[in-house]
Amino acid sequence: VGFKWCVTEGLFVNTGNITDLPKLIELKKKYKFRIFLDESHSFGVLGVNGRGLTEHFDVDRRNVDMIVGSMEHSLGSIGGFACGSSFVIRHQRLLGAGYVFSASLPPLHASMVITAMDFFNPELFSKLQSLCQFTHTKLSALDSITVTGDPLSPMKHIRLVDGNTQENLKAICEEARSKGLAITPASYISTETFPKEPSIRLTVNSELSETEISGAVEKLGQIIAGRS
Repeated sequence: VGFKWCVTEGLFVNTGNITDLPKLIELKKKYKFRIFLDESHSFGVLGVNGRGLTEHFDVDRRNVDMIVGSMEHSLGSIGGFACGSSFVIRHQRLLGAGYVFSASLPPLHASMVITAMDFFNPELFSKLQSLCQFTHTKLSALDSITVTGDPLSPMKHIRLVDGNTQENLKAICEEARSKGLAITPASYISTETFPKEPSIRLTVNSELSETEISGAVEKLGQIIAGRS
């Protein structure tokens, strides 16, 4: 009998939602499956020290069988990483030996990742999470749109209350860019099992200020109101 796996993102890029990891671990123990967690968008974002979903929910990392992630987002490099028990990692190294000489990360990019993590600190992530919540509150105050995603998520998906079509969202983005606000509609693959409604995806980063966010949201609200 083969193993049963539950593969999930920590922070879903297409919704901005955060996986309920404690509930998932509860189900794992009940139904005896393994958890494969993709932290590409939650590592360097969630948790006091940016360590991702396990730190965010304060759960034992040993309850997650494999954690993987891309280093192209919060770490600003290329490639990816995999974390797990010593048994799992030894298994990965054994099966992946053929890739060590054909697809290994250049030393420069490995150094970039290490240097990026040197900047990780509680103040940085506290500021980022505060800005995420601030942005969520500001966007939610606009009557003309709906906002999806967890307040702590840096990714916010907004949709028009009336006339939420790809054409309308594209027109809003084009007008916004002409007025100094760079936003784009979200892109979804055509083979999605559960197709998503058209949306504009906004992303918060720690370099923004509350003043800049307020100004952007105000300008976005004016553009949408002007097209009603």
